[in-house]
Amino acid sequence: YALQQRYLAEVGKRNFEKSKETLPKALSIVDVGGYDNIYKLAADPKAELVKLVIDNLRSTGGSGTYNDKGKVDALVALLQSKCQGFSSVKVDGEWVEVLNRQGKFSTKSQKLIGRKKKTVRPT
Repeated sequence: YALQQRYLAEVGKRNFEKSKETLPKALSIVDVGGYDNIYKLAADPKAELVKLVIDNLRSTGGSGTYNDKGKVDALVALLQSKCQGFSSVKVDGEWVEVLNRQGKFSTKSQKLIGRKKKTVRPT
C-alpha cells in the first residue's frame, strides 16, 4: 500500500508538472484538497474519473447526482490539459447520463427568473 501511494505521488507529480502550463487558470488546488490530492489524480486521470463515476452510481443508486465540485473539476482540467483533441468517431453512439450536478450559479439564475414579472398579453 505504501509503495502504491508513493508511486501515485511521484508519477502524479511528474504528470502534473508536465501539464501545468496547459491547465486552466480557474483550477482551484484548494477545492481538490491540496497538491497531494491533485498529484494522486494526475497519475491517471481517466481511471480516477471512471472510478469516481462508478462509485457515485453505486452510492446514489444510479441517480448520478454528485455534489463535490473539486474532484470532478480537477479531473476535467487534467484531461483537458492533455490537449488530445476531440474525435467524433470515438464518441459516436448512444449516450446515457451517469453524473450530474448543479452549476455554480444556477440557483441564483433560477431565483432571478422566478422573480421576473410575467407579461400579460393585451386582449
